Amino acid sequence: MTDLIITIAIFIIAHMLPAIGPLRRGIIKTIGKAPYIVGFSLMSLGLLGWVGVAYANAPYIELWVLPRFMFWLPALLMPLAIILLVAVFTNPNPLSIALKSDGFNENKMGVVSITRHPLLVALLLWSVSHMVINGDMASVLLFGLFTIMSLGGPASIEKRKKQKMSADQWQRLSAATSFMPFWAMVAGRARLNIATIGWPTIVAGLVLYGVLFYLHPHIIGVVPYP
Repeated sequence: MTDLIITIAIFIIAHMLPAIGPLRRGIIKTIGKAPYIVGFSLMSLGLLGWVGVAYANAPYIELWVLPRFMFWLPALLMPLAIILLVAVFTNPNPLSIALKSDGFNENKMGVVSITRHPLLVALLLWSVSHMVINGDMASVLLFGLFTIMSLGGPASIEKRKKQKMSADQWQRLSAATSFMPFWAMVAGRARLNIATIGWPTIVAGLVLYGVLFYLHPHIIGVVPYP
């Protein structure tokens, strides 16, 4: 369990660095925004793999047991999570983490109409669903960390984004969306238009989900369904 705690601590420190404004801006100015996002994503994946190894080797300490039908939870939630993840790289989004913000059309908001923080929501869906079905100490440590990160992230991200636009612009753009997925639609502030998200994005997300679903037992060692 000690190795898992250490790797989680390193992961947290690495992801606190972007919160240092001058450091983040200096890196982006030097290499560009797109290489920064791609490079940071690759680093995150590498650290995530390291954490995954420590998690796999951690002792199993059971905390709760759920009915078997609950084990469908990740399989049902992850298609949406993967589509949101792909949309981070394909849909313009000036309100949160995205590969690009230029070209955003407030009349065709794309994934932003579902949530203005697609990356964080994808992380939230993944972490909560896996923490719930595993029900052990190591899973609470690992997936609990990512749950906290996904819930705590919007405040700092939105603070930075608000500094780049006027208060009226932020109010206008954010009014038609929400952090929690589909909540703006339930409240009547947004409408779902799949075409603005892009069928290539949706198809790519579903294909990636299928690949991950197939590889899950081979890489993780666990079949992703009951």
